[in-house]
Amino acid sequence: MGVTCFVTSFQPFLITGLVLLKTLAPFLCVGCCFRAVQHVTKAPTGYLHIIVLIYSNIMGIQLLYYVKNTGSWLEIGTSISQFVIVQVITLFIVLIHQIAKVLTDVSIYSIVRSISKLKGRKKYV
Repeated sequence: MGVTCFVTSFQPFLITGLVLLKTLAPFLCVGCCFRAVQHVTKAPTGYLHIIVLIYSNIMGIQLLYYVKNTGSWLEIGTSISQFVIVQVITLFIVLIHQIAKVLTDVSIYSIVRSISKLKGRKKYV
């Protein structure tokens, strides 16, 4: 797993969180880079989502033709799970893009501006 060196005792929730962080960190980095490319090229978000959905639907249609209803249970289950995984990846990509949007929309200037507004308020007791 690779996270057991960070945890000295068995703590399943902490280990699960570290494994999820280790798995999702590269996806978030790619999502933030994709968001940066989108910002530089001034491409509308809707068009990029449509392109991703078109590619995902093409993969889904191809795997839909490989879904079997005859043969062993292993073959049937494998073909159905491949189709379902492709459909879930579409939702995952959109979710990662929205998280990257939240992470990249925060700027230092907005943080400094909000702190200065908080300091400027008068406290009434």
